[in-house]
Amino acid sequence: MLYIKDILHFLFLYQKYYPNPAEEIIENAEDIDLDFLIEDLPNLITLMKAGSERIKFLSTSLRTFSRNELNNDQKVICAVHKHIDNTLLILNHRLKANKYRSAIEVVKKYGDMPEIKCFPGQLAQVFMNLISNAIDAIDAIDEFVKKTEFYKFKFQPQITIYSGINQDKTGVIIRIKDNGVGMSEEVKAKIFDKLFTTKAVGKGTGLGLSIAYKIMVKNHGGKLWCESTLGQGSEFILELPIG
Repeated sequence: MLYIKDILHFLFLYQKYYPNPAEEIIENAEDIDLDFLIEDLPNLITLMKAGSERIKFLSTSLRTFSRNELNNDQKVICAVHKHIDNTLLILNHRLKANKYRSAIEVVKKYGDMPEIKCFPGQLAQVFMNLISNAIDAIDAIDEFVKKTEFYKFKFQPQITIYSGINQDKTGVIIRIKDNGVGMSEEVKAKIFDKLFTTKAVGKGTGLGLSIAYKIMVKNHGGKLWCESTLGQGSEFILELPIG
């Protein structure tokens, strides 16, 4: 940024002491819209810097995610919020606006939570499956609207993530809530069954939620359940022991 300022300062000095440039220079300044370039260049540099920082952060998150996959044989102390944030960063491209909906707003309502002992790679996989599932439920709204009249208002897609301590202070609670299509009672009763899926052929394997349930309950001694109403979205609640 300092180099750019030096170059612009040098250009201003030329304009100050040589106020009457040759016709060719005047024409070229008009062709390239020099005034706009001078005004916009600092903004462009700022955007490039922000972009490089995001790439750096994404690279770090992917390395962390990969490293966690290699450490699934033993429990280690980890910060839950960090894993959620890493997952959101990796899935950021799916949160952006598309031709069917506006960008998905992610509302984070993090409470005070201690670090917990867990299999970090497995926990990251749970967050990946649940947040991806929430995005899928929101993306299914377009087709749902064609079949029902639930959404006569302007739809603002949203995922809300809560976290905190459970009532007896023996575990942590994470709630991932979406305002997608929701589920009927019949579907909700089967969502953790292996190979069960409501998605079209080629769109899902029916393994994501069953794997998440196994990781939470069998591998961590925790809990995973869902609350959902058709047309009003779903909320997945995770509970993990602190010890």
